[in-house]
Amino acid sequence: METKANYVLIGFFTLGVLAGAFAFVHWFRSIGKATVSANYHVVFQGPVGGLRTGASVLFNGMRVGEVSDLQLNRLDPKQVIATIKIDANTPVRSDTVVGLDFQGLTGIANIALKGGDPAAGPLPEGKDGMAVLTADVAATQDIRAAVREVLRKVDVFITDNSRSEEHTSELQSPMYLVC
Repeated sequence: METKANYVLIGFFTLGVLAGAFAFVHWFRSIGKATVSANYHVVFQGPVGGLRTGASVLFNGMRVGEVSDLQLNRLDPKQVIATIKIDANTPVRSDTVVGLDFQGLTGIANIALKGGDPAAGPLPEGKDGMAVLTADVAATQDIRAAVREVLRKVDVFITDNSRSEEHTSELQSPMYLVC
């Protein structure tokens, strides 16, 4: 009977260690969530390819929050409304510029906020009590469309230069080449 008592103590000790490990992980994950946050609506005038719920919100390059919700505007199908939850100490003003940033070649999008004038007033609250930020129209430009436009310009440049080389070679006469 004495050997069974040791197994029970070892089992209770093991369960206690596992419960302590889970408690530590839960505590460690909730360290940064004790900050006070503010919610904002961000209105985009076009597609927001690559933007997902949980994506980062950056203010002057620093992570200050995340995207908590994405939805289409029922009244205007061209608009996408993102709800962001950011640190309440973030200095969002009426002239804060909103855009989309893409991480590398993966196409994962972030909402990028760029600070404005410190003297600018705070954002007015919307109908539902949340302040509304409007993204720059160029912020929602599809990255593929931008790449296509750049490639088209490079193609035009190369075509124009190849034509000018053909034209200059026709103008050269053999007499000038002998010098």
